Order: sequence, then structure tokens, then C-alpha cells
Amino acid sequence: MKVLRNTILILVTIILLVPLGTISYFYFDEFRPKQKFIQLIIDGAGREDANPPHTVTYFIEVSHTEIFGQSTWTKWVARQLSVKLNLNHRKTITRHISQVSWWLLLNIKHSKKELFTIYCSLANQWNNESLNELSLRLINKPLSKLSEGEAAKIIAYLYAPSYFSKYPEKLEARAKALLGKKKT
Repeated sequence: MKVLRNTILILVTIILLVPLGTISYFYFDEFRPKQKFIQLIIDGAGREDANPPHTVTYFIEVSHTEIFGQSTWTKWVARQLSVKLNLNHRKTITRHISQVSWWLLLNIKHSKKELFTIYCSLANQWNNESLNELSLRLINKPLSKLSEGEAAKIIAYLYAPSYFSKYPEKLEARAKALLGKKKT
């Protein structure tokens, strides 16, 4: 009985310490040293990107897959930051562990408003555009002037920019699907 108890104690200790050690490693090795850069992204955001209207933030949240009732848009922020900070050069499993660690640490360290600011600032990094710049290019309006349908269209576009550029009817269908998720 004592051997079983000690074995269980060892297993529980390993199960608790391995994730904690992994997150601690990424905190001290990557996350903490990059905080100045992240703060520059937040501080450098334009007025529209720093304060996106409720309709935009709502469609950001509903556009990402839900897991156990929670939106995964903050995981997207972690993924975008890893691209911006050139942390994607690793092997697949290490990259995924890094992104999950970043996601957890971002949610601990930064407010929801700051995370939305980062999201909007890095929205279309392949064209080096913020969400407001994308809105101005596609619809000719800043984020604060978008209707619900236009906000849904801008957020839908981020799902697959190159695809939706070629197939605008598919973009309209995705935007309508986002509008269909709108709770009244």
C-alpha cells in the first residue's frame, strides 16, 4: 500500500511540475524578454485599433472556434505574436508548446483590452496592415464607422485573406455566417 501511495505521489508531482516547469521556461526564456516589444505594439496602435468598437470585438470573439464555450481568439493573438517575433522556426511540437505557453502567459499578463489592441494591430501582418488599415482599404471606413455587416465582413476576411480576395462571394457567405451567430 505504501508503494502505491508513493507511486501516486510521484506521478501527481510529475504531472504538476512538468507543465509548470515548461511555462516557467518559456516565461523567462521568451515571454519576459519580449515584453518591451509587445508593449511597443500596444503603445503604437492607432486610436481605432487601440479602441475597437463593440461590434468589431464581438465578431472577433465569435469568429474563432469555441472550445468548452470559450473563444480561441487569444490563441490567435499568441500565434500572430510568434510569427511577428520570429518564434516559428522550431519543430512542430516545440512550436505548439511555445504557443500554448504564450497564450496562457498573455492571458495572465495582459488585459482583454490590450489583447484586442494586439489583435487589431497584427490583424493582417502578411500585408503589414492593422485591422483599421484593412477596413479603410476594403470598405473605405474606419472601424468606428462600420455597420454590423461591414464589421463581420472585415473579421471574416482575416480567416483566409488570399482566398477571399479571389472569391468575394465566399467572403460574403462567411460574413453572413458570422452575422448568423449574432445574439439578439
